[in-house]
Order: sequence, then C-alpha cells, then structure tokens
Amino acid sequence: MTTADSLGTSARQVMIDIFRRKDVTAVDRYFAESLIQHDPNVADGIGGMKSLANEIARSPAADITIFRTLVDGDLVALHSRYEGLNNAPGPLLAFDLFRFQDDKVGEHWGGQQPEKSGRNLSGHTQVDGPTVIEDRDKTDANRALLQTYRDVITVEQHYDVSTNSWLMTTPSTQRASATASSE
Repeated sequence: MTTADSLGTSARQVMIDIFRRKDVTAVDRYFAESLIQHDPNVADGIGGMKSLANEIARSPAADITIFRTLVDGDLVALHSRYEGLNNAPGPLLAFDLFRFQDDKVGEHWGGQQPEKSGRNLSGHTQVDGPTVIEDRDKTDANRALLQTYRDVITVEQHYDVSTNSWLMTTPSTQRASATASSE
C-alpha cells in the first residue's frame, strides 16, 4: 500500500468510525493534539472535533456515504453525504479536506450544504460523475496544466489565451515563453 493509499484509507476510516460506529475515541486515534480546525461549524482544536464526534454519536441514525477520495501529498479530500444528523435539516453533501502530519490529521477544512433533489442547471446531480481515478499516469501532466492555467489566466490575467488550444496542447515550457513574448 502506498502512502497515498494509506492516507486515503485513514481519512475514510476516521469518518466511518465517527459516523457509523459512533466511536468518539476515533478522534484521539486519528487527529493530532495540535489540530487546526478551519470548518466554520466546528470549534478549533481537538476539543472541537471531540465535540462534533459526541454530537454525531448522539444522532443514532447518523451515517456517511463517501463518494470520492482524492489524495495529493499529505492532503486528502473526501466528497461525502452525511445523513441522520439531529441538528441538520436533512442529508448534507460535504467536502472534507485533511492535512496529515506524522500519520495524524493536523489540519481540517470542511464545507457542507443541503442535498438538492434532482439535477442542477448543468444537468448533473451533486454527486454524479466518475468516482474512480483511472488515469493516474496523467497526474503530473494534469498538475502542470492546472499550474499553468493558474499562472497564465488567474495570476497574469491573460484572459485571451483561455480560448486558445495551445494551452491544452503545448508543453508548459513553450507556453511560458510564448506568454512572455506576447507581453
């Protein structure tokens, strides 16, 4: 098992332990004492996470469905549905981002919103689409493409190139020199 697989497994397991098993001790096993909490609905630190785990444990119908797990370095993102929470108006769709340090979660960001029934304006639901990464060999190329997009479009504000096919097909070194020469 790779480190990425191990971190993804740990992130999924802590959420399953808290939501399905109602195991509040999972917080001690998986979260660092120095936890930094960014979720606006949870108090900072390990105490805030313990409070959340206790609240979930008091929701007998609480459950989680994890749709996607994305791992990049020490970061793990989960795309999930939370159900059966006493204080929620219904099912919530959530993104949780965990930063691991020394095999424990050192930082957590979370965002939740009520699940909407049916399809949205784009014709999709909030959870449809691929759930398995099948082309891991393209990770570095995709990362480079997104970095170039960020640099060229959002930082340098070359909005005219966003419609040019060269952004998608030209190696980043040539794109960088082409962008520099067009200034």
